Amino acid sequence: MAEPDISSLRKLIETAENKVATRQNELAEAAAALSVVVGPLATAHRLAELALEMAELADLERDH
Repeated sequence: MAEPDISSLRKLIETAENKVATRQNELAEAAAALSVVVGPLATAHRLAELALEMAELADLERDH
């Protein structure tokens, strides 16, 4: 009994694997770009939080 011809399936699998690999690369690049933006924003946010905490402490000291 002859084996079925699965060459077309191999081509479909190869195409799907290439699309997945391409998408993974795109997502990795997007994540890297996002970290460049988010890192400084997170730092600025934390500095703003600390400034507010310092202002609250100064108010408490002034009131006592």
